[in-house]
Amino acid sequence: MISSISSSAAALAATSGKPQRAQPSIYQAQADSAKADQEQAEIIAQNAAGIQALAAKGFQMTLHSFAGDYKQKVLDQVDSNHDATISLSELGSEVRAGGGSDQDASALYAAMDMNKDGTVSSKEFEDSLPDPFSSEAFIQQRNALAASASKTPAGQPSPMVTIYQQQAASIDTAALLAHMGQELSAATRR
Repeated sequence: MISSISSSAAALAATSGKPQRAQPSIYQAQADSAKADQEQAEIIAQNAAGIQALAAKGFQMTLHSFAGDYKQKVLDQVDSNHDATISLSELGSEVRAGGGSDQDASALYAAMDMNKDGTVSSKEFEDSLPDPFSSEAFIQQRNALAASASKTPAGQPSPMVTIYQQQAASIDTAALLAHMGQELSAATRR
């Protein structure tokens, strides 16, 4: 699964027509997160009047995503003291558990510290995680399920929700973080 998550940058480089070195997946994840934040802000702006009308009636409307849920669960797993900041120690524990080294953890931590203030905030951490639902294999599975969609019996989870849950549960956080750190360490050796 990790290779399908991190292959998006390689696939992008391969389809651009120019021979390029694939960028480490963390940088693609950060770019994708920035784009998603911008799209969310645009959706909120486009629907501001409707949102305000609902708020006036006592309803609160929020945007929610499976990717956001997944990233929050990973953050909760890594942020062992729940201070909304990831320390190098916390990240290093996960990277080493996944087979990476202290050097890999340091490289990953430096890349996650997007504003270069010496700390990794929960937002920086989440923005640095690849979206597990963007791999080509997952998209094909989702599209096939949507094409054959039928009504779900009452009280049963939607098959679409189930495949998102299965995808998120299939990812080993420690292995993912170790892979990302190893990828960065290898990129700096080139």
